[in-house]
Amino acid sequence: MDPRVLTTAETLLLLSLDEERGALRGGAFLSYGAAAALLVDLILAGRIAVSATAVELIDARPTGRALEDELLARVHSGKVRPPDQWIAESGRGQLAPRLLTRLCDASVLQRHEQRVLGLWTERRYRVLPPRLRVTVRAELRGAVSPAHAVDGPMASLVAIIAVVGPHEVLAAKGERREATTRAKAFVQHDVVATALRRAIASMAAVEDASAAAIVATF
Repeated sequence: MDPRVLTTAETLLLLSLDEERGALRGGAFLSYGAAAALLVDLILAGRIAVSATAVELIDARPTGRALEDELLARVHSGKVRPPDQWIAESGRGQLAPRLLTRLCDASVLQRHEQRVLGLWTERRYRVLPPRLRVTVRAELRGAVSPAHAVDGPMASLVAIIAVVGPHEVLAAKGERREATTRAKAFVQHDVVATALRRAIASMAAVEDASAAAIVATF
């Protein structure tokens, strides 16, 4: 399978899958990274334009992909808002599980259920095309290599991973710190990744304020 048939959001989920556990890694903000990736995919499809202050509709025609079309419909029917607000809103949904299901439907992943301590069941996933993940990760690592100049969707994916992780997919263990530093430099040139970072910072500030308010009541 050619990795270019995967969308940015699908690629992010594929890279975030822990090979040994068959579960997602990337922390609590992975879903917000997926929301940012959906914006990237709508930009690439020529449906929206994104600036620091607005997500604007260019073409309301459906893309044929449910998640992208749901977001496109909300952009079409709603008021113009900055990208960090769209990311914060969309990231609170079930993007990651729905993208995993989409990858299963496309025979990229296979889902199975596993009993944990005999008490509950957890879903696990494995990549079906054996070399797909290897190919995608090699392309990603090439993007953060100092020998390459990268733009377009791969640069956006690198920038999103720099914000939400998982950083371990960027390079081998001994080279990870340097690769992460280079990846973070992509963020300042990518309007969607910058909005993602802003959205996460705003949510973290709200959580800190809520925690402080709870402490103040005791």
